[in-house]
Amino acid sequence: MRTFLPFLLLLPLAACEGTPGAAGADGADGADGSDSSGDSEAAWVPARLADIEGKAEDAYDMALAGDYAAVADDAADMTAGWAYFRDQVGADGASEADLVALDVAIAALNEAVANQPDLTDYELARAANMISEPMDELFGVYQDPVPAIILSLDYGGREVQLDAYEGNFDAALVHIGDLERGWASVKPRVLAVGADTDAVDYEASLAAQTELANAADSAGLVDEAEVGLDIVDLLEDAFWL
Repeated sequence: MRTFLPFLLLLPLAACEGTPGAAGADGADGADGSDSSGDSEAAWVPARLADIEGKAEDAYDMALAGDYAAVADDAADMTAGWAYFRDQVGADGASEADLVALDVAIAALNEAVANQPDLTDYELARAANMISEPMDELFGVYQDPVPAIILSLDYGGREVQLDAYEGNFDAALVHIGDLERGWASVKPRVLAVGADTDAVDYEASLAAQTELANAADSAGLVDEAEVGLDIVDLLEDAFWL
């Protein structure tokens, strides 16, 4: 779960919401997979965009808990928030492809909510998690102490967990591979802020996840994916210290 509160308390509302044209593509992940968020002159991550990501994570948790009313509430809030703020994010420098990706993900979650009786909790949770898929690129438009690519570790870790719940170990190995590539690109920045122990622990978790997926250990992989997600939270916190 991302931490945004310190800057939201310190910055005026106008800065939190972003300024049209103030951000640019300089804050996005580079073509080589490197992450340059926080290096541009863009505004800080807008509160409304951070709120959508937070509600997506909450919808994931609520879907797994079987709280369908809460998922529906989160979906409605995200739909309204994105409709209000989408043009601003585009003006700030987000690509059309990333804007459309979030359009599609929010529409898909609303459809999943409408068809919830026909879906498993895991299918509903995956629909919620898809909203987080383009968030690393959207956050990358703005400045943030936490490298934007770390959002992809949150998203990918939840995908691994869902793969484990569903017993789809081939998909889990693909998603673990994605996590390994994302981690390789952000590891130098993690070490630069002194989070050496967390880095070692995260690499150990990825290795354990690979071993559990190869062993088709569903329960073990669910638990280890949660361990990995908890470590990602610690990695995020390290950039605020």
